[in-house]
Amino acid sequence: STFINSSNEVVGNIYLFSTSITDYFSLKEENLRLAQENAKLKARMVTGSTPLGKLNASFSVQQYDIQSARVVNNSVWYTNNYITINKGKNSGVKPGMGVICPDGVVGTVKAVSNNFATIYSVLHVGGVISSQIKKSGLLGGVKWNGKDKRFAKLHYIPLHAKINKGDTIVTSGYNAVYPPNTLIGTIESVDQGTDPNFYDIKVELSTDFQKLNHVYVIMNKHKEEIDSLELTNNIYG
Repeated sequence: STFINSSNEVVGNIYLFSTSITDYFSLKEENLRLAQENAKLKARMVTGSTPLGKLNASFSVQQYDIQSARVVNNSVWYTNNYITINKGKNSGVKPGMGVICPDGVVGTVKAVSNNFATIYSVLHVGGVISSQIKKSGLLGGVKWNGKDKRFAKLHYIPLHAKINKGDTIVTSGYNAVYPPNTLIGTIESVDQGTDPNFYDIKVELSTDFQKLNHVYVIMNKHKEEIDSLELTNNIYG
């Protein structure tokens, strides 16, 4: 753990230097976008909810804190992809926190150093996002299959369910990582796959991972309490 966190700090500084050079070329456009996002965020916080851009997410400000961060490194071409951001322990970032952007879910914090953090991207075959079809409330799990970076699979939707292409997929809120109703993507196709019980559903991800510049780390103030309670009661067997 000490080695990983130390390496994270060194590599993070290298990425930060490299990113500062390339940032110049899109600085004007990016600053405009950030100004618009910050204006929306402040306006929503006054009313007690904080939908970010296309997120369509409304959640209690009392339960969640939002920490903005800049992406200093990002991979999209591997089976297991990671993102590095310029916020870490000194900013209150901890492993297990959810990360989003104005377009939707980004990933989960894996490791932190003082000033940087690495994130399991949604484009990581080891991760599953607790999700639901917004219109019907049907629960499922979104998982990337390691192929096209634009799409993932929605699992565990039974064949008797009525679903359609274009249906919106959002986070379920049934874990302490992401606020409920945070956008994940939309259904691209629905087929009856090889499993006799469930659909084979392809989801177009709302986040364009090749264009990530700034993200938001979601700090659920109740996460440790929820995790402790579930561990104590061993609710998952």
